[in-house]
Amino acid sequence: MVIRVPEPLRGLFKKISESGHWTKYFNGNGSINNGPLDMLWTYKNEDFSYDGTNLILNVGDASLEYGSKTTTAFLNFNLGQAVTDFDEEIPETTDYYLFKMALVDPESPIDWNLIGDYAGSAGLGTNHIMYP
Repeated sequence: MVIRVPEPLRGLFKKISESGHWTKYFNGNGSINNGPLDMLWTYKNEDFSYDGTNLILNVGDASLEYGSKTTTAFLNFNLGQAVTDFDEEIPETTDYYLFKMALVDPESPIDWNLIGDYAGSAGLGTNHIMYP
């Protein structure tokens, strides 16, 4: 699973990546259901990586065979703690920061223009980020 990080938050994500302590700031779990087959996961530090633009989460082998799949993922952000720990200033926005998400093949390049409307999204208001 890939999450495009909004531009103003990329410096913070870089610092989290350099620290290697992903699960201090993110936690969650998910499942991929395909009829009788079901795969469950809980995120661990080694499941996270960051390429400077995208937060990449390894969700295991999501290539379950035999028809369509339903994927459910929960990811809790504790960016307020990261802002405090890294003494990072996040610019306020009148709206929210938009995170786009997609389930992609980890071997393929990520092209958000191609993903387009098929991406999931979630907004994070600046009132949910504590400032140092």
